[in-house]
Amino acid sequence: MLKQAQLPNYTGDARDWTPILRRYQESDHGRAVLEVMITAVPFVLLSTLMWASLGLSYWLTLTIAVPAAGFLMRLFMIQHDCGHGSFFRRRCANDWLGRAIAVPVGSHCFRVLAACAWRFGISAGAIDILPRIAGFAACAAEESLSKSGAHL
Repeated sequence: MLKQAQLPNYTGDARDWTPILRRYQESDHGRAVLEVMITAVPFVLLSTLMWASLGLSYWLTLTIAVPAAGFLMRLFMIQHDCGHGSFFRRRCANDWLGRAIAVPVGSHCFRVLAACAWRFGISAGAIDILPRIAGFAACAAEESLSKSGAHL
């Protein structure tokens, strides 16, 4: 049985949390590398397994896609932290890891969003953008599903 952490009752001032949270103020290089490994390796393995299972069963592929999506989300969160410069201590390491993760995570999303924006005529100068948002979202979903062979 797990023991619960024994923390004093902190209902008072927010400054009371400073000593507790201080250890999370600086990034930990070893922990950062470990987080990348325990996220990227399972994601690549699950993606490969999904590709291999396509010939067997779409339901099996869909079942494998659920945990793969979770690891993809973790990769996005790591990339997001790199963008804020908070994952590694050195900015160069944050920049390069963020770029490396952005390629597989973001390339498909950007392609779908750009195609739908072009179809709906959404640009930086569009005045009547709000009425177009619902159609744009539906287009993005349809475009994404059509790439996978499914339809709305």
